[in-house]
Amino acid sequence: MGAWRSSGDASAMWTTTAQCIREVAREVLGISKGYSGGHKGDWWWNRDVQGKVETKKAAYLKLVESVDEEEKMENREHYMLAKKMAKLAFTAANTTTFSYLYEELEGRSRDKRLFKLAKAREKKAGDLDQVKYIKDEEGRVLLDEGLIYRRWQTHFHSLLNKEGDKSIVLGDLELSGSHYDFGYYRRIRIDEFEGSMRKMRRGKATGLDEIPVEFWKSVGKAGLEWLTRLFNVIFRAKKMPGE
Repeated sequence: MGAWRSSGDASAMWTTTAQCIREVAREVLGISKGYSGGHKGDWWWNRDVQGKVETKKAAYLKLVESVDEEEKMENREHYMLAKKMAKLAFTAANTTTFSYLYEELEGRSRDKRLFKLAKAREKKAGDLDQVKYIKDEEGRVLLDEGLIYRRWQTHFHSLLNKEGDKSIVLGDLELSGSHYDFGYYRRIRIDEFEGSMRKMRRGKATGLDEIPVEFWKSVGKAGLEWLTRLFNVIFRAKKMPGE
């Protein structure tokens, strides 16, 4: 497969192969319109709105699958009508719910209702991968975003640039289990990649490259050999691909 024949530095290898993978995926699987997985107003999103939206989606699928022009024109009319009905249902549900909400906010339970809304909004917007607070070297909690970023930078700079044990014998690196923490590196082996791939979980969100884990778990020996070469190039040059 041509994707696994890329060579050069890490950026050239990755760009060539990733582009080839994405082109083949688009050609074979096509491109979907995308789906956010939820609605910002799902606390007022009722069954009527949901039903109208599902009807609109079904009409759209029929439209894109149309073969001849007559069928396409008919399905386009159905889709436009379904789209209009979904929009009307959306507007009606939105207006009704917010009118009720405004009445609640004018009553005695105003503060309690506002607190519930704020708490729900904070919980929904929360990011478990984002650290809001961190301690400095003296144990003081940092709240300022700039200080937090600087603390992370200092921590990883110290972690990644600390001098290792340079008294070890290079010939023993690959076989020795007592020299895992050192400044030098040995070549990554393909069996290590095979073991890592078995541990990776499916269904995870893709990164900027838009290539899912499921692909890498299915590439076979040729793909794993390419990944092994790529990571050895990265370690040797000490430079990651741009993407």
